This record gives sequence, structure tokens and C-alpha cells, in this order.
Amino acid sequence: MTSRLHHVVCCSHDPERLVGFLTEVVGMPILESFRVPGPTLAASLGWPDSDGADVQVLGEGSCGLVEVVAIPVSLRDRVPAGIAMLSFGTRDLSAAMERAREWGVPVSERNTFATGVTELEVSVGVLEGIAVEFIRFADKTGA
Repeated sequence: MTSRLHHVVCCSHDPERLVGFLTEVVGMPILESFRVPGPTLAASLGWPDSDGADVQVLGEGSCGLVEVVAIPVSLRDRVPAGIAMLSFGTRDLSAAMERAREWGVPVSERNTFATGVTELEVSVGVLEGIAVEFIRFADKTGA
């Protein structure tokens, strides 16, 4: 069963400032940095075609993280800054996908995404205009 918020995705026109606030004021360390391809951003967040975006994940452990997506300058007039997605951790991705569909939330088929640090299995849908993602945890604790 899905039992916890894994991370929040924040899209930013000024990612250096947001990351600076999260590290210097909140005290969240940068956990990993990677680039997300344009087609993945289009599929998961509904962005227009692009060359992709740089991402930094902040926090500790595997839950309660903040993912900062740098909106490319070329998209800043079309992609608003703000919270773009809620990502929920689950040990049973298929069951989470089925429960979402039973609630009338269409979710994508299972996708595999490599961050450069790890490989993730995810499914994404939209509820009330907010992207929701289910991300499969491989271990027994979900941590």
C-alpha cells in the first residue's frame, strides 16, 4: 500500500535561489543532481518539447525530499514555477496503479527512469490538475 509522500517536485525559474534557501535556511543537503530528458518532462509534467532540465534532489534518506527542476529559459513563458507533482512511495506499483484507476485517475503504464544514480519504476497520473506519481520501492521497509 502507498503509505508516504516520497518527494515534492518544485519547478523553478530561479533554481539557484530555491536550492540556496533549502540548503542554507532549511538545512537540506543536496542528495543528487541529474538531467531529465525533454520527453520525460512532457510525459510526466505536461511540458512543451524541450532539451530537458537539470534537477537537484534535496533532503536525507528516501522520503520527505524536495526535487527542484530548473525550468529552461526557453520555456519560462510557458511553464509556471511552483509545485508540480506529488510523488508517493509504494512497494506494490501495480496495486497503486489499479487503485488510482478505480478512483477514475488515469495513470501511465509502468515506466523505468534512470537518474544516473539509480533506476526508478514509476507511474504518473493527474488529479485536480496536480501530477501524482507512484514510485516503487524495492526494499522491505519502503525507506
